[in-house]
Amino acid sequence: MFNIDYSILCHHPSLVSKDCITLAILLFNRDTKETALISTQNWDRVHLFNENLDIDLVKLQLEGIEDEIVDIAKAPKFSLEKYTKFYINDLKFTEIISTKADNFEDFVKKCSKQYLISDFNEKIIIK
Repeated sequence: MFNIDYSILCHHPSLVSKDCITLAILLFNRDTKETALISTQNWDRVHLFNENLDIDLVKLQLEGIEDEIVDIAKAPKFSLEKYTKFYINDLKFTEIISTKADNFEDFVKKCSKQYLISDFNEKIIIK
């Protein structure tokens, strides 16, 4: 069994509204130090949710997270909670969910189907 932490990255168009749309899921296998970032591929839906959102900028931010997390997660005292707490404006991570799973890759696929339900061709990268 693997110990897994994960959090959902959501876009909140208004700081006072609770409305949001899921942009990505960030997963961390605490035992193997593997990470996975699954991002939406349905950018048309995101654009419909908020026409003012700069989709290209969000994609760059997701690429930055993906590149950064691989190395940072290898640190002995890495904490997904500490990493995600700095996202506080219109892009916010949810509280960390901790669970156990027999297979990390299968768990990543299940999460993508649950949280990115509108995507048919999810991008799954495990590092």
